[in-house]
Amino acid sequence: MTNKKKIELVLTYDVPQLIHLQEMTVRELRKQNLPPTVTVMQEDILRVLKAVGQMELIDVGVS
Repeated sequence: MTNKKKIELVLTYDVPQLIHLQEMTVRELRKQNLPPTVTVMQEDILRVLKAVGQMELIDVGVS
């Protein structure tokens, strides 16, 4: 038996939209002369979003 946790989220954008927006953000940050930690953090956020996008989501509310 697997222990599953239930988390409820209400998002402004759905997960695929968030991934797309984050990809655009990362592309723009790479063009700027910012400290590498800023870009690396945004790339980490993108990886987390992509992992969430692969999870089995039951009902994500989008407002």
